[in-house]
Amino acid sequence: MGVEESSGAMLGIAYAVVFLATFLAGDIAGLMIEARTTRHWRGAAEKMGMDFYGRRTRWPALSQFLVPKLFPFMQGESPFLYGESLNTLRGAVQGFEVTIADFAVWNYHVRGPLVFRGVVCVVRAAGVDLPDQTALVKASSIFLHGFRWSRPLREYTFSHDADFTRLYVSFGQPGSPPWIFTPDLRQICVKHHYEMDFFFVTGNDLILVWTDHNPERFPAILNTTMRIMTSLVEGAPRISQQAS
Repeated sequence: MGVEESSGAMLGIAYAVVFLATFLAGDIAGLMIEARTTRHWRGAAEKMGMDFYGRRTRWPALSQFLVPKLFPFMQGESPFLYGESLNTLRGAVQGFEVTIADFAVWNYHVRGPLVFRGVVCVVRAAGVDLPDQTALVKASSIFLHGFRWSRPLREYTFSHDADFTRLYVSFGQPGSPPWIFTPDLRQICVKHHYEMDFFFVTGNDLILVWTDHNPERFPAILNTTMRIMTSLVEGAPRISQQAS
């Protein structure tokens, strides 16, 4: 082997070593960040009196809701786009069933940057008929385009509330203005617009996406979520009363 061939081979080996070291360093750093995040989620669960589940979980039902809002031409997950969670909290809060999860939508081909990552809170109100198909979306949200494409929804504005209209877009069923957005509820949403990307009401569930990922903030953010839920419940007739 000549000197030039030997130098070329050594250079190729050096490049391979650098590439492998960089690849492994990225994986190790990712595992360390993931472990630290899990530790913080576990601590939040203890503070909030909720159960912690720290395993990779697919959420097809949540994907069926979120993916079409990101990509209006899609109906849900595909072999190339799917959603999953690494950390989940579950428990009863003020009589409601509450689930909090970090939810990420991945592109199979690229795996990063992520298509979407957020913290999703699902609050279930058993025995209460909430105003179905009602949504509030931040004007800067990446989900806004998907909501505007949703056929069951119609966009409404509160022209008399400049701050609320500047920050959010509200949706309801056609012919049924979203009367649930009372002055008090609008004030709550405006005050906490940094923490909330959107919420959607369907059946007995309130689905709320937070933009704040810090587990140390979860107790305060959950308190805001429960204030929203309480406002929705107070304005909705109970199923038992309707039956009687």
